[in-house]
Amino acid sequence: MYRAAHRLDQMTPADYQAIEPMLKAVETMNRLYPQMIIVADLRTQGFLYVSHSPFVMEGFDVEEVRARGFDFFRDKVEEEDMDVARVIGRLASRPIDSTHSWVLSFHYRLQAKKRQLLINQRLSVLVYDAEGRPWLVLGVLTRPARQVTKYIVGGDYCSTRRYRFISEREGWAELKELRLSEPERMMLQLSARGFTVEEISEAMCRSLHTVQYYRRRVYEKFGVDEIGAALAAATCYCLI
Repeated sequence: MYRAAHRLDQMTPADYQAIEPMLKAVETMNRLYPQMIIVADLRTQGFLYVSHSPFVMEGFDVEEVRARGFDFFRDKVEEEDMDVARVIGRLASRPIDSTHSWVLSFHYRLQAKKRQLLINQRLSVLVYDAEGRPWLVLGVLTRPARQVTKYIVGGDYCSTRRYRFISEREGWAELKELRLSEPERMMLQLSARGFTVEEISEAMCRSLHTVQYYRRRVYEKFGVDEIGAALAAATCYCLI
């Protein structure tokens, strides 16, 4: 959802009133897809919406997350992973060229009372200011079984190409080994819907042997050996 607004330093109460229908729509979507969803305000460094998700934020009070905003994550994210927050901050400080449909994905560890929680977070911009800088960001948080990547990965959701953010030069480098072909991506999307290999073969009008070849290629690219791990990796890389 792309919407131009005023400059971040010129936001008014009327601007916030105008986005209320958007926040209501996010809340409705969250009822249909019960994942942990946040809407972050990069101007105030707070959250305009945080869904209740005891599984994702196990051991934490969601009200504390809402009240403390970005400070909550600054205090709880492991120091080794704070580069993610710093890079995201730099990305938010400048216009993003032609990336209105981009999604960013990254991992970090939260320090809970007695253990660490591994979090995967995917971000996409809801609203930009008049100069093209992100203002409101939609985030989806999940608990992956394992860390798939240590990189900040981004790319146009409609494309099969993905890029790694290189903090030293503050630019993007293509991850060519993670580029999926359209048939490979379709195979994963159908697998995510619960289709068997035989059903995927019929839906794609491909032979069973060909579908199994697509699977092997995907396993090689992600370094996994079963479809569940491949789906988890594809989700973290925002490829499905």
